[in-house]
Amino acid sequence: VFSYNIWVYTTSLSGNQAAITGGGNQALCAFTASNGKYSLGNTQPTNTTTNAPTNEWSMLTYTRNGTSGVAKTYFNGEEESNNTNTTSIKSGDWFLGGQSPDISEGWKGRIDELCIAERVFTDSEITELYNDGDGLSLL
Repeated sequence: VFSYNIWVYTTSLSGNQAAITGGGNQALCAFTASNGKYSLGNTQPTNTTTNAPTNEWSMLTYTRNGTSGVAKTYFNGEEESNNTNTTSIKSGDWFLGGQSPDISEGWKGRIDELCIAERVFTDSEITELYNDGDGLSLL
């Protein structure tokens, strides 16, 4: 059971880009060049249905209920896709802005207000976070 929320500002839509990478270089939040969408989750990711914009801030949220495996992806506070993901995130270092060890697939833009929690954010919390920008209230 976990959630994470991140604000991203993409300046270029060329190549694959990792904003968050978990243990074993699992891209947990990335821009995928082949489809022009953001991809969230690990191994069995869900994509946004909205194309990634350039030169503007976007809020991305991923929630996963560990008991049911239901994973949801939100773009700017609205749920856009869901699936079942029961694959655990591998232990190891986490990286922001690229993949280790050589920071390949580096993020082209800015990252702000990353929040990771050991619970599933509710729809109303995600809406409030997008509208108010107050991530500390989720902790």
